[in-house]
Amino acid sequence: MFLEKFLPGKKIIIWAMLAGLVVSAYSLAPQIQLWETRGNLWNGVYAYHDQDEMAYAAYIQSLIDGKPRRNSPYTGRADSLEKPLDESLFSVQFLAFYTIALPARVLGLSSSTAMIWASAMIGFLSALTLFWLLYLLFENPFLSFVGTVFVFSTGVLIAGQGSLVSQFSPDSIYYFIAFPFARRAVPAIGFPALFLFFGFVWKFLTTTNRRSKILFGTFAVFSFTFLVFSYFYLWTTAAAWLFGLTLVSIVFRAEDWRKTAFWLLGLGAIMTLVLIPYFILLAGRGTTMDTIQLLVLTRQPDLWRVSEILSFAILLIFCAARIFGWLDFREPKNLFLLSFVLVAPVAFNQQIFTGRSLQPIHYQFYVVNYISAFSLFTLACVLLHQKISRRTFDIFLLFFGFASLYVGYSDGQFSVKSTRGENIWRDELFPVAQQIKKISQNAEIYGEKQTSTVLSFDFYPYVLMNSTYSLNCGDDLPALSSQAVLWAPHQKVFSDLSSEEDTDRLFKFIYYQNFDERWLEDELQKGKPDLVGGFFGWGRKTDIFTGEAKPITNEEIKEIVNRYEKFRQNFSDEQAKTPTVSFVIFHQAAQPNFSTFDRWYERDVGEVVGKYILYRVKLRNP
Repeated sequence: MFLEKFLPGKKIIIWAMLAGLVVSAYSLAPQIQLWETRGNLWNGVYAYHDQDEMAYAAYIQSLIDGKPRRNSPYTGRADSLEKPLDESLFSVQFLAFYTIALPARVLGLSSSTAMIWASAMIGFLSALTLFWLLYLLFENPFLSFVGTVFVFSTGVLIAGQGSLVSQFSPDSIYYFIAFPFARRAVPAIGFPALFLFFGFVWKFLTTTNRRSKILFGTFAVFSFTFLVFSYFYLWTTAAAWLFGLTLVSIVFRAEDWRKTAFWLLGLGAIMTLVLIPYFILLAGRGTTMDTIQLLVLTRQPDLWRVSEILSFAILLIFCAARIFGWLDFREPKNLFLLSFVLVAPVAFNQQIFTGRSLQPIHYQFYVVNYISAFSLFTLACVLLHQKISRRTFDIFLLFFGFASLYVGYSDGQFSVKSTRGENIWRDELFPVAQQIKKISQNAEIYGEKQTSTVLSFDFYPYVLMNSTYSLNCGDDLPALSSQAVLWAPHQKVFSDLSSEEDTDRLFKFIYYQNFDERWLEDELQKGKPDLVGGFFGWGRKTDIFTGEAKPITNEEIKEIVNRYEKFRQNFSDEQAKTPTVSFVIFHQAAQPNFSTFDRWYERDVGEVVGKYILYRVKLRNP
């Protein structure tokens, strides 16, 4: 019914559906590859695009389990009147997670199953909304199909990543994700709302009926509200675009520009009201949140990212087109398209005015690159449509369509190869995680069901498909087992632990696995990612997040090693109790040393679950 109202005609619906299927396949690419590889051995785990999705799935599972908005799936702590928790990145951006968790809870789905369905639906809806936006502007269903496929296929290329870039500059590849928009739950959940926002603003400005204007303005505000409480980089991109649209409308004196500026400023004022509850939530954030999110105080311009350079080139073409009379900047559609060109320069340089920069890499990979792709495609269509015949234009679209599909397929193959091994061992982890969940749900401690704490013996090399992996099970276990863990790389993104508590848990995690200070110093000198991120923060591993590389010094490593040495020497019964470990798991390929752990805990006989050994443990009597 929705499509028939906004996209009348069977041909339009067919092209829209086809675009949705293509982009949905992009979203499901890692999952499809895992299904093909595992076949009947697939245990049910979702395949991830990016490691951050493990933390997102853990939070979604906690919401499915009925935990409050403020909770940490890694420690098992939940907000209460007696022990309130601070806001975290997840609790502030709650709509991105509740959108997946609530339907899953109603349908009785696990977070793993919900993540798979979310990929399919998000890809389809993102394509559908972008198709609708393009059709509003060009009223050409085939053009809308090609544009949709082009934008989602070339996003990673315009971010300076992907298979084509790897052939010429392999050292510049940081993210192996082919389709960053599909990372669940952010930015994926907000992408349909972003394109809806653009489309509703267009309808808001171009309709002459007052009632329709109010209706589309309301829809635009609702879309923006969803973005605000879904993903920081999406709503700030939407705000940057609206600023640019207002600016070009005033500068180039579009038709009825005073009225257009009045309506845009009014819309912006209402959108500002939406930000009040957002900033109230943000004011209650944990003290560690700014440090963890790598907030940098700077006014340094940022001008040389690929999407910016492309935007500058497109802007020059726009200016040349105006000089030669190819484009009329008083035409509303041309100004509307011009406003998208300004998004990249504004988003990457807002810190010149605000003095604050928050991981601009997220604009580069997850949002602005797609806006730049949209700008490139729409400018080419506007100019070529005027200069060449309809037949030649259709050939141009056909070429763009096939080229886009090739790029998307090539990047998809490039991406899934990098995550294939990790997704396989994550699927191998699934049965033991489910067994832990089953035991925990059936256990009665003091007459009540309690959250258990799981210790996974990691840092042991696991060779799979000619590659060696370090089994970082802690990140995945809360999503797959609904239980807390002793330590996980992503646990610090929740605001229930101080930096001292986080370090204490990491020390304990290493200590139980019988690693001494010499091992720790050697691994830190080698730059082991989980340990470097755990002790010093993710921003110290690379300059890609903040643009300011701060290599870890030998003195800093020595300080951590000395602290760990004292920790080992002074370890006591009280420390062993907080938190109390309930389960221990390790992969059969590993050969863990239990001598330290067995000083404090007793293990049962253990059981083999798939590729893992599972022990139920209890504290020894002091």
